[in-house]
Amino acid sequence: GLPDWGRGVALVGIGALIGSRFARMRIKTLAGHINAALGSFTVAIAVSAIFVGIVALTTQVKFSDVVVAFAPGAMDAMLALALTLHIDPIFVGAHHLSRFVFVTIATPGIVHLFGRTQDDVDD
Repeated sequence: GLPDWGRGVALVGIGALIGSRFARMRIKTLAGHINAALGSFTVAIAVSAIFVGIVALTTQVKFSDVVVAFAPGAMDAMLALALTLHIDPIFVGAHHLSRFVFVTIATPGIVHLFGRTQDDVDD
């Protein structure tokens, strides 16, 4: 694995990058979206827990590997977490990559089925 100083630099760099996305956001804007964020987080945790349970009960994979592999979150953060906790980063990365590919392929269909355009709203 990485030396301790290397992990520290990587984690600080990732944290700074993520934090910079919120640099110009007003507290009022952030507070206005908190309910949607908490709801989305709750759904993501519930779906992840279901799949963690299925995989943990039906395979011989270590429970910690499965939890991090199915945890909702950014791939870079999950890989950093896997490296820090000595969890198989290839297993975690492959699962997160497959999730991103699935979402990329499924999103246009979901938008087509459930999305509304401005023309629909005006009618």
